[in-house]
Amino acid sequence: MDFKEQLDADLAAVFLNVNEFAEPWTLTPPEGEPIMVNGIFDAAYQPSDPESSASVMGYGPALHVAESALPELPYDWRAVRAKNGQAYTVVEPKPDNQGMVVLRLREAS
Repeated sequence: MDFKEQLDADLAAVFLNVNEFAEPWTLTPPEGEPIMVNGIFDAAYQPSDPESSASVMGYGPALHVAESALPELPYDWRAVRAKNGQAYTVVEPKPDNQGMVVLRLREAS
């Protein structure tokens, strides 16, 4: 087993295991068949200035998935969380060059 194969196996066994950190998601391209992936969801974070309550920085929700689970980088794909059916649109996929891709999400209307 080469390094890449070992990395993929380790990611699947620990981080992307639904009995550990991950949960199932369905990703659907604008045209094509949906794929099932396990991913780690990171909810939106919007801190505020304690004195004024004004937003000072933040980021939207994100989904961390194995790069090997994706046939291509998912621009404008629909992402549905199996846990509650919440739907999102992938606005930006960001490979981390370590075998994972961070999918920046926007809540679907």
